[in-house]
Amino acid sequence: YRVEVYERTRAFLAGSSPNYARFYPSTVSGFVEASIRPEELFTLNVGLRAEGFRNGLEFRPERDDFLAPVVDTEWQFHLAPRIGIAGAFRNSAGRTAFRVNYARMAQPPDFQFFIDNTIGDSLRTDIRRQGNPNLAFEQGSSIEVGISHLFWDRVGFEVVGFHKALGNLITGNVQLVGTAPGQFTTGDEGTVNGVELSALARWPDVFARLGYSLQKAEGLTTGAFADTGSVDVGIPEPIPLAFDRRHTADLTVLLGRSARIASELTGGIPVGAVITARARSGYPLYPLEAVDEETGRTNAIGRLPWTVLVDLGLSWDLPPRVPGCERCGARVVLEVKNLLDRDNVIALRRDTGLIGPSLEAIEDQIDAPVS
Repeated sequence: YRVEVYERTRAFLAGSSPNYARFYPSTVSGFVEASIRPEELFTLNVGLRAEGFRNGLEFRPERDDFLAPVVDTEWQFHLAPRIGIAGAFRNSAGRTAFRVNYARMAQPPDFQFFIDNTIGDSLRTDIRRQGNPNLAFEQGSSIEVGISHLFWDRVGFEVVGFHKALGNLITGNVQLVGTAPGQFTTGDEGTVNGVELSALARWPDVFARLGYSLQKAEGLTTGAFADTGSVDVGIPEPIPLAFDRRHTADLTVLLGRSARIASELTGGIPVGAVITARARSGYPLYPLEAVDEETGRTNAIGRLPWTVLVDLGLSWDLPPRVPGCERCGARVVLEVKNLLDRDNVIALRRDTGLIGPSLEAIEDQIDAPVS
């Protein structure tokens, strides 16, 4: 990668000069997996993933001495084992299955962080400043347990529970007491717990999936480093992580050719359709001030509005018309994003951190009579 970070300067002041940093980080990753099937109804998967990066930064430990040697950082590596077990219950006629997965995770820095940290945009309400400013691995572990059952040969249900433990974490909301807003550290940790329910159904030329998930993602911060009055000194207080969206409901419907499996693609109607819909609760909206100075009470954490997105895709497979090529064909595709035309991007006011008023509310204030 080539990363360049610029700092705005006041060019009208005498002696001002642009300040920027440029460096060339590198990443490498690899994965090896073995699948073991000791019997027909039981499978064991074992894997190992390796992550490594070199940040490419050169620095001088003794900054006062311009003749001091320059240190170049070395490669860092992390190994993350994974294991998965899946099988079917013998007395269920192959209709009830289970799976258990455990994995260690390590994420090298996402260098988009440096761009997002430099170019601000108040209209972006997705998670900003992802990545690690201290150029260290974000680490964690996850475990999930799931059970699925098939009813009536066409309808299946599945329930999955999961737990993730995150460490050395950088987020947009969890902030060590004593640091100013905009200063990010890697001294945070968090947990993600949740459950997911899903139903699947298949008929000729129709496939549908309906799912719902409930999760709770919290991180820990403590007042052990400074007494700001927001939390008791030395007592951890969990708060929502930046990506904590408690509720998610999604629907997927495949029609026509899009719903068929590989063995069913010959013949039938050449038209397919895909409808996807997702509704998600809003991200946490952290107050600018943890404590109200007038009342002394802790300010509550709010939530951004729900987002709803419906997409539609249509496809039409034309008959082969290339002479001498029976396997050649053409397809016409039409995609419609945000079919309901919902405003899923909400602006936030920089001075208050609150949701900005709608255009209608502003116009109402303009048209209101002056008292």
